[in-house]
Amino acid sequence: MNNEEILLHLNKFHKKSSLLELSDFDGDERNILPKSWLIILSKSGKERVSLMLESWDKFKCEYKEVTELLNENLLSVNLFNSYYGYGLLYEIKSIDGLKTIFYEAQNPKQKVESESLAKKWKLLPNSIRSFYEFNNGFTRLGTGAYGPTPRENMSFISDDYWQIIEDMGSHSFDLDNILTVYSNAGGGYLCVDLSQEEHSYSIWWVDEEPDVNVDFWPVLDTWTLFGME
Repeated sequence: MNNEEILLHLNKFHKKSSLLELSDFDGDERNILPKSWLIILSKSGKERVSLMLESWDKFKCEYKEVTELLNENLLSVNLFNSYYGYGLLYEIKSIDGLKTIFYEAQNPKQKVESESLAKKWKLLPNSIRSFYEFNNGFTRLGTGAYGPTPRENMSFISDDYWQIIEDMGSHSFDLDNILTVYSNAGGGYLCVDLSQEEHSYSIWWVDEEPDVNVDFWPVLDTWTLFGME
């Protein structure tokens, strides 16, 4: 797609958005963006894509399948501005090669989070926190899902009403410390339990009892691929 087509698609989900280049910023205005973004955005076209893939390479152990797909199918990267602030828009060829999909990452330097999450953020594993220094979430455009959730959309299980908790009756979960960090858009939420130094992971379902002690990164990696189909 050309930039006009990309912007048209973006505005279906983020009204009154614009695509930007670093040349659109005056003086120190660009300091609102992470240094890693500034390096990537200093180039254009294939050079920009190449720099982005180098940045993702740091996370290849966690995002094994996703990084492999991006290496093959990432078409372009654009900076955009919307009501929510600055973000990166990834243009990606789908797994079957028949369509183009878009993922968005919000600006880590413009994060908004609840007081409870801010207090407990450092309890998250380094492998999770380091990704959020690069991208504040990475979700399929228009879904808020199929990738790591932006910090402002994370919540603890106790923050919301879950019918399944009532259905379970008695349980031993520390709901104040189970953080949802990923939605699969199908009623499943990948979670981190912050109640103990040795982290554990679970999948909470809207209508089923949670799956406990799941292998976090393979689930995240696989679910993200579903969003790229």
